[in-house]
Amino acid sequence: MAEKGGDAEAPDTQTPASKQTKLELYLLQINIYRGEKLEVADLNGKSDPYCKVCFQACDKTQRHDNKQFYKTKVIEKNLNPEWNEETQFCFLEPVQEVRFEVWDWDKFTKGDRIGNVTLNVSEFFNSGHKGFNGQLQLKDVKTGWIYVKVTGRVIRPSELEERIGRLETTTKVSADNIASNTQTIDSYTREKNTLTSVNNNLSKIRNDLQTQQQNLTTEVGRLTTDVQQFTYVVGQLNKEIQITKAQAQGCLFFFLLKQNLTSVMYKEKDIKKNEVEIQKARQNRTELEKENKDKIADVESINDKLRDKQKQKDRLQTELKQLNL
Repeated sequence: MAEKGGDAEAPDTQTPASKQTKLELYLLQINIYRGEKLEVADLNGKSDPYCKVCFQACDKTQRHDNKQFYKTKVIEKNLNPEWNEETQFCFLEPVQEVRFEVWDWDKFTKGDRIGNVTLNVSEFFNSGHKGFNGQLQLKDVKTGWIYVKVTGRVIRPSELEERIGRLETTTKVSADNIASNTQTIDSYTREKNTLTSVNNNLSKIRNDLQTQQQNLTTEVGRLTTDVQQFTYVVGQLNKEIQITKAQAQGCLFFFLLKQNLTSVMYKEKDIKKNEVEIQKARQNRTELEKENKDKIADVESINDKLRDKQKQKDRLQTELKQLNL
């Protein structure tokens, strides 16, 4: 197994045939802007929507260890949520479709899916393709749209080297100006280190890539213990990005996971904590239903007595009239 970290390159032991192997990274960038006229899921006439992005059915209860996915924040009590979030996915071969699912969050239950839509992205990686930017109508519901932007691009080793060179040049020339902006320095440094690490590891995995390409995505999911998290700033959004260091049969490969894993972990803890509250709530509901049944029986008994009293009253009034006559 290759060791993590370090800038030194491993000896080049690849055969000429393996050096000719082309390695391309397929980058899919997704902006999730907003939802519009979503379906009502709660008794208050609203919903608590969030949006999932994945590449197969996004079952709320399933674990996502073996595939890439992304989940936006929850916008409470809103049928026209503004998410304005951005995420990226990196693949070793082009994907065909991306799936968007809108869910209504609920503290005590699984929640309800309030629409889904699938977008074909198979041609987004072609040169010159502009991707998609617009409105998607949700399926399996009466109403609902989401506004998204999806673009794809192919990154080759030569581009990685070129970007690293540009970053090094920019860092040297603009050192005085960048020194006054800590966030910019951190952003350049993180990007440079990431690209350098990826480029260094390309030579290590080319020899085995042809036989491992189909299984690499699954193997990366099983190697989540090697994930290293880092953060960078993009535009007006301060996002947390995590980078996964994967080890598989002596091959180390980094690819970018821009997912909010911390949020998922907290949600799992909340769900476990709320299971006890749900059980108590169910028990209280059972007791209340029993009390209601008893009270209903008491009310029926009182009504029967009232009807008997009314009959006695009517009979006495009739007898009184007869006596008066």
